[in-house]
This record gives sequence, structure tokens and C-alpha cells, in this order.
Amino acid sequence: MLILLFLSACSLENASFKSVKFSGNTMGTTYHITLSDTSISDGDYSNLLTQIDSVLTQINQTFSTYIESSEISQFNQLHSTKSMRISTDFAMVLSTALKVSRETQGAFDPTVMPLINAMGFGYTKPNTTPTAAQLDSITMNIGYEYIRLDSNLLHKTRPKVQLDLSANAKGFGIDKVIDFLKTKRFKHLLVEIGGEVSAFGNKYRNEKWQIGIDTPNLNAQPGKDFSRIISLNKGGMATSGDYRNYHEVNGVRISHILDAQTSLPLTHGLASVTVIAQDAMTADAYATAFMILGETRAMKLAESIPDLEAFFIVRKNGKYFENWTKGFEAYFVASN
Repeated sequence: MLILLFLSACSLENASFKSVKFSGNTMGTTYHITLSDTSISDGDYSNLLTQIDSVLTQINQTFSTYIESSEISQFNQLHSTKSMRISTDFAMVLSTALKVSRETQGAFDPTVMPLINAMGFGYTKPNTTPTAAQLDSITMNIGYEYIRLDSNLLHKTRPKVQLDLSANAKGFGIDKVIDFLKTKRFKHLLVEIGGEVSAFGNKYRNEKWQIGIDTPNLNAQPGKDFSRIISLNKGGMATSGDYRNYHEVNGVRISHILDAQTSLPLTHGLASVTVIAQDAMTADAYATAFMILGETRAMKLAESIPDLEAFFIVRKNGKYFENWTKGFEAYFVASN
């Protein structure tokens, strides 16, 4: 679950520095794009919006498990170990997911799709929570080691293995939109999909973009109650938390973030993780991975990864405590 929200609109009074906004629907959520640039000229932006939607439609057609004809669905429906040739985009996102899987020793795992479905967070919605015996059967087909990626050839060593790349596909979509807009020579922009963000350039002159990290409280108002305000002018930022996307079974709250190794929802006190990295896809993947690992293990891993910073909010006895990697503090906006 990703919970970053924009702070304030960019209405610029300086006529030489204009702001243009786009928004729409994609990947089962919404997107918002702000272009803020002296190079923006007055005119019809409908063609640009059409091109942006085309980029996002292709991403959806590659990674959506809700679209039966999507590339990932075709692989999931392939109940054999026969190789399938996949697109460069698919290979890039999967390669990142497998890298993070190895670094977390399988806690983060892109083959978790059957468990996501069984717990009611996927494209199938079971009426009951799986029994221990059913979970044992499901986990027999979960394991990143059952996936083999050789350039653009992908195959599974167990026929029932299925992929879910939602943990970094939205981030990848953001990166693709950023790259596209750069080809149009925009130098100052902010792209958000489903709460994940990537920034390039400034909001106005030398003023960086400002982004809020939601307070991880069920009673907090999204977009209004912030734990911190972050300034960003380069790179991607993603937040993963346990308190927005969940359901209750017999009074027990079950988060959508699942530990592939235990097949169970998270039980540690980590409420949310925000990651800043060189691109949104990387930030997206590690935010989810760190949530699964818990604060202690995640902090150790985060400190070992170059060009990556992380911010943790821990829930303990009804209170919230913050911790962060050494370099994250440089992104804080000073409070008045």
C-alpha cells in the first residue's frame, strides 16, 4: 500500500513560469502529473495527454493481473515449464524484483500471487480464509527460485507458479512517464501514481517539490495529517504501510502485505516505510521489502544500499516512533 500525497497545488503567479496539470486513471488507481517550466508554451495539451495515457495503457497491458490478456496473466496461465518470450519492460521489472528477493533472502517474493489471491487481495476473492493445510499447498508453488529469467526468455520450474509485480510495477510506470516527458524537453515535473512519486527539477525556480508522508493512523485524514514533509527535486519516493489496504477476519486485521516465507500477514510493529531512491521502481520495491523485513532487518539492509535512504514509522503500545537512515534527514522540510 502506497500512501504519499501531493502537498498543495502549483498555481504560479509568475507568468514566465507556468504550471500544467494532468490526471487520470491507471493500474486500478489514479495518476497526477504536474509540469512546471519556463519552457511551457500556451496551447493544446490534449495530444500530450493522449501520449501519456498510451504509455500507461501499455504498462497496464504488461503488468495487470486483472487483465486476462496482459503479458503477466499469460505467463500465470501457462501451466507448464515451457519458456515464454517477454518484453523488455517485463524483464526489467522482474529482474529488479528478483534482485530484491535475493537481498531479502526470499522475504520479498514476486511469486506470491497465489497467496495474495487466497488472502482476498488479488483478482480472485475467496469467501473464507485458507486453512493451514491449504496454505501448505499454496506455498509449495511460492519461491523466487522457481523462476528463471534469461534475457527475454522466462520460464518457471513449477507449472503452478504465478507472478505478482505490483510491488514495483507502478514505480516503473512512473519512471516511463518521466522518461517520456524528458523526451519532450520538460525540465521540471512531478509524476504520481497511486501515491508513489518521482520528481525531476523544481516546482518553481529554486524551490523543490514538497511531498507529505501520511501519518500511519486509521483515524488520520489522508492528504491532511502528515508525519513529515519531504523536499525532492530528483529521484523516486515510495511509501508502503499496513493501515490502508486491509480486511478483518474474526476481529483480526489482515494487511495486504504478506510475508512470502511465513505465508502470514505482518505481525511486527512497523507501520510504514518511505524510501527515496534514484528511480521510482527501486523505491517502490524496497518500500514493500522493508515493510516485510521489519525495522531492524530493514534498517541494516537500507544502510548497505548505495543511493537509497529510508524512513521508518514504528507502532508500539498505541504510539508512533520514527527512525531513518543517515542520509534521509537531508530531505526533511524544516517545520515552522
